[in-house]
Amino acid sequence: MSKRLQRLIRGGLDLGRGTLRAVRVGHLFPASSRRRPRPAPGGSTESPLRASRAELGRFTLSRHRLPLPGLGRPVRLLQLSDAHVRGEGAWLEGLIDVLEGLSVAGVRFDAVLLTGDMVTKHWTEEAAGRLLGALPDAPLGRYAVMGNWEHWAGAS
Repeated sequence: MSKRLQRLIRGGLDLGRGTLRAVRVGHLFPASSRRRPRPAPGGSTESPLRASRAELGRFTLSRHRLPLPGLGRPVRLLQLSDAHVRGEGAWLEGLIDVLEGLSVAGVRFDAVLLTGDMVTKHWTEEAAGRLLGALPDAPLGRYAVMGNWEHWAGAS
């Protein structure tokens, strides 16, 4: 192997290690992106998802109140993003537990919004179908937008 090729490979490895280190310690992104967002005008609360599965600990249930003049009654929206479902397993079961727990608790939503990255590589139609089947009914409808992972994973 030539010295030039060795330098190129070593430089690429150094760049990769440096980038990973920067991401890990948070230096790759501007400081403004690391600040916590301000609460909604009517107030915001956050709590970890309550599920029997430890894998769900990284997700947060956030509630936001946004007063809108002229709105006759409160509108309740369920917004779910970045579930990254692959296939059957504890992760999917835990997420379904949470969604079904909302219904059991009597929580009703006017609309359900899926805002991308619901699946990831190696996803299965069965797993995606189970997740969609666990979504609560909503009188104003259920809506979804595709994320980059749906595009990359070939989900339609």
